Amino acid sequence: MIHAGFPGGAGADYYRPGTWCPLVVSLQNAGTEHAPGRLILRQRDKDGDVMVAEALVTLTADGQARPYRLDFVANRPERAGAFEVSLLHAETGQPIPVHDEQGQPHASLPAPRAAALSEKTTLVLDISARPISKLDVLADNSAELLKQEMVVARFRLADLPDRWYSLQAVQAIIWNAPDASRLEPQQMRALMDYVRAGGILVLAAGRTAGGLAASPLGQILPATVNGTASADVLGRVWKDLLRTRSWGDRPPPQYVPSITVARARAKPTATVVCPEDGLGIHAVTRQRWGSGVVVFVAAELRDLFQVHAESPRFFKEVLGLLGKPPKVDTSQSWPQQQDLYDYMHGIIGFEAVTGLLLVFVVLFVAGYILLATLATWGWLRRRNALQHCWLAFAVVASVSSVLSIGAAQGLLGVGTDLRQMCVVDVSVPSDSAGPLQAQAVAYFGLRTSTHTRLDVRLASDRAEGGFEMHRSYLHPLPTSRARTARGYVAPESYHLRADQAMMEAVPIRATLKRLQGYWFGQLEGSFSAMIEVDTSFPIDVRGWVRNDLGVDLHDCWLIVARTDRMGGETTDRQLFVHQIARTLKSGGGRYSIETQTDPSVTQTDWVGLQDWQKRWAGRFMLGGGRRRRGQQEPKFEMDKFPTTLMLLTTMDEYDETAAAQNLRLELNRSHGLHLDRCHLLTKDTAMMVGFADTPGPVRLEVRPGGQATARWRPIEPEFGHTMFRILIPVRSMVARQETPL
Repeated sequence: MIHAGFPGGAGADYYRPGTWCPLVVSLQNAGTEHAPGRLILRQRDKDGDVMVAEALVTLTADGQARPYRLDFVANRPERAGAFEVSLLHAETGQPIPVHDEQGQPHASLPAPRAAALSEKTTLVLDISARPISKLDVLADNSAELLKQEMVVARFRLADLPDRWYSLQAVQAIIWNAPDASRLEPQQMRALMDYVRAGGILVLAAGRTAGGLAASPLGQILPATVNGTASADVLGRVWKDLLRTRSWGDRPPPQYVPSITVARARAKPTATVVCPEDGLGIHAVTRQRWGSGVVVFVAAELRDLFQVHAESPRFFKEVLGLLGKPPKVDTSQSWPQQQDLYDYMHGIIGFEAVTGLLLVFVVLFVAGYILLATLATWGWLRRRNALQHCWLAFAVVASVSSVLSIGAAQGLLGVGTDLRQMCVVDVSVPSDSAGPLQAQAVAYFGLRTSTHTRLDVRLASDRAEGGFEMHRSYLHPLPTSRARTARGYVAPESYHLRADQAMMEAVPIRATLKRLQGYWFGQLEGSFSAMIEVDTSFPIDVRGWVRNDLGVDLHDCWLIVARTDRMGGETTDRQLFVHQIARTLKSGGGRYSIETQTDPSVTQTDWVGLQDWQKRWAGRFMLGGGRRRRGQQEPKFEMDKFPTTLMLLTTMDEYDETAAAQNLRLELNRSHGLHLDRCHLLTKDTAMMVGFADTPGPVRLEVRPGGQATARWRPIEPEFGHTMFRILIPVRSMVARQETPL
């Protein structure tokens, strides 16, 4: 076994529970015949059933060791710290004998020690040919310097997955001196899809910049490259990204010998993070691609770090990592603890039906006791037939059993029921034209009335919806808390088919199975907007939005940034939130932001994001949150569905220590890091959030389990809720001068 997850330091691999991870093994066929094999990894899911991930391999009998990869959804292993992989013959299903390098036989391949990462840990993946050693300096000091602890993992390019979702646990990928010719086409596509789905990709190239720009990665590169140049001083880079406090105001140091830099200029859709005016280049540029960010550094990092530099500051700024907030004494707070992911489970659950069943059981037991004892006895006594009491009791018990089964089945229903929640990310093109490319995370609660097995897969809700199956996935929801799943007495197994966004032969015991899917595709309709922001104080936002998505949006919010998370502004992060409309009707034309034409919206000022987060968090307190004297509460109050998603969208900016002291509430997320979009909120990108009482663009299809020839049947959700998160380009507004009276 080479690694299970992402290889880190100190001989441990990292994985994030609830996300896809790559597993790589090295096998050498010592026999004389080729053998088709299957790599099998089994894990318990949230309900205690066994989910099986497998990969077909061909074991060539040439004595050469070859790497083989298996993608699996990481859950906490039953035996702490290890995952185990079996090797079976693909045709017979019998175990293939496996021996280690010392010739000792093994029933399975034990993985190296694996460490589970919490949602409060940032995972950075270095795929450079020569590891960036100074990146470890920031990781080693992250507990003192950063809001979230950071760890570093490293991959060889040959081991880079060919599916983006196997990188979902990673928040940022750094590639120094990239050589795009070493990537397979599938790996190239996976890297681009990783960014599109919300990841951060940092490319640092000087000598290799031309080849990078000419590769498929050139289309997501935030700068154009026109050759290279030599530089012995990078004054602006030194000032904004490298200078140490001890250096003071002295002139920047010189590079001896000179270093090679790329003649890079930002594209029209990109942002210049750090210009180098003396050379006429843009040394660091940034561009949003889908729901992610691409950063280009016009020099190799090993060249930049030749001079004395405080590398933690460089990576902190380039990656947009938030600094450590001031310490707050919470020793006397005794805060309540609430997990936002528990509410995600509740939204797609059938709590109402469960509650009715419980009430029915209690009433049935009470009614049965009264009927079987007092009523039956009294009826027999009035007719002088007490000698038949045992027969009467038996008849009453039989009738009650039939009635109870019928009533319970009536509550459970007949067939398959589905509840669905969806989070759709949309990017408005700069010219507000063209189709809307979208990604969606969908959560499903699937319930059956009987014990059955089903094949389940993702599908588009429209025949022409442009659903991209090879970029999508489906898997069960992970456990909401840090504990292993509790299994059934007789657990059943099912298979995950990652390449088909399908789960095969899923057992559903007349109860509930919670699933999570990721969908890529195009949305019907359109959404256009024009936003201008004056970042002076007080902040001024003007413009309009137009909804033509085909669904009405309610509870619409706009989030804008006064400062960025890159280029020296991470210490003074300022985000502002404003409810722009209670309802934004589809086809209703342009809706002006500054004129506020919705009379039901009474909160007309722009409020800091952290102030709103405190108000949202107060919704999760037992008995409600306390309000300070003189503090104005917003007239509009969201229910917990939008509140949960608003907090998960902005959780990276949430001040946990202040909330623990002021609200006496410890709000956390056991999962859901992939829903955070704070890194996209910059001075040139705003986000409008709206909610719709529709299932969204994602649909589930089912068929009888294991029947490959059976027809797929779409399931219409019993109810569905969707959150739309729309990224809008922002224009800088020239501050308006007040006209004297």
